[in-house]
Amino acid sequence: MVFSHVEGWSFSEGFYFAFITLSTIGFGDYVVGTDPSKHYISMYRSLAAVWILLGLAWLALVLPLGPLLLHRCSQLWLLSRGLRLKEGEVPEANGLPRPQKIPTSA
Repeated sequence: MVFSHVEGWSFSEGFYFAFITLSTIGFGDYVVGTDPSKHYISMYRSLAAVWILLGLAWLALVLPLGPLLLHRCSQLWLLSRGLRLKEGEVPEANGLPRPQKIPTSA
């Protein structure tokens, strides 16, 4: 990771910074470009801010895919067992669809 190398952090500290920053928790215990003993390029903090904005935008695009992927996986699981959920149908608690009533002729 770039932050680990430039800031002199371990890989786990750099990963921790990236996770805390992009998850918008932001404890403030790790901040880029603030060590007075290091000489940073003039654009370093600006580039870090752009990275944060792009990372937040990427997460905003990717996170809504989770429920969609779970729904698709559940449909594939049902199809692999020969079952099919109708559009808008909700499965029972055991994961299987409710049995349909079959009309009988007299």
